[in-house]
Amino acid sequence: MSIDILLLIIAGLLIAGQLIIRTNSAVVFFGLCAGNLLMVQFATEAQLISGVYIQDSSVNNAAVSIFLLLLPAVLSGYFLRKSISAGQAVITIFPAAAAALLTILLVAPLLPPGVFSAINGSYSWDLLGQLRPLIIIGGVISSLFAIFLTAHGKHKKSRLLKKRH
Repeated sequence: MSIDILLLIIAGLLIAGQLIIRTNSAVVFFGLCAGNLLMVQFATEAQLISGVYIQDSSVNNAAVSIFLLLLPAVLSGYFLRKSISAGQAVITIFPAAAAALLTILLVAPLLPPGVFSAINGSYSWDLLGQLRPLIIIGGVISSLFAIFLTAHGKHKKSRLLKKRH
């Protein structure tokens, strides 16, 4: 299977997964951003601690970095499952796509060198690299917009319920 097709399938599964569990993909996107910060700040210390259990340093470094990167996004997705109605799912398509593409952009370089070298030479990887600024800026803007729309709708409903009682 071509790397390009594999990356497309992975992105599709990540997007579909977020939409199927009806999570707030905007929060997942920001969770991924937080995970990147967590990884940058604490990966070295966490790798030292986990090195006691994982003897292969390249596997240890990759596993710890990927774990720290994905932990906030995965927990956000899990905790917020079914928080978006079926009608609001349309609002979260762009943040879901941004989160999926950013996940690929951030995880791939952390993979062992042999795996990453296969990805690095693909057309899709080059295209993702060129689109990186658009993915990040588009993800931030669409996530903020989605949070506004989903939170605004809830506040409006709660105000209406208070007036009725």
